[in-house]
Amino acid sequence: MDILVLIDKLDDLVHNAKGVPMTDQVRIDREEIYDVLDRCAPPIPEELKRARWIVKERQDMLAEANRESDRSSARRASRR
Repeated sequence: MDILVLIDKLDDLVHNAKGVPMTDQVRIDREEIYDVLDRCAPPIPEELKRARWIVKERQDMLAEANRESDRSSARRASRR
């Protein structure tokens, strides 16, 4: 399951929890929370791997664009 869906589920559990009278606290079913947290653990490493890959690809593309820009600038300068 997608980690963002699980985070939304946790948010819903807290948002829809019943309030404790005369306090700002809420009552949450511990087992429901633990169930969602247990389901969060496996997808996190895969999500992190994907995020790292995306960041690396972006950095590689920016570096290539900068190299190309430098080459273009050098060619223009040598024509003058």
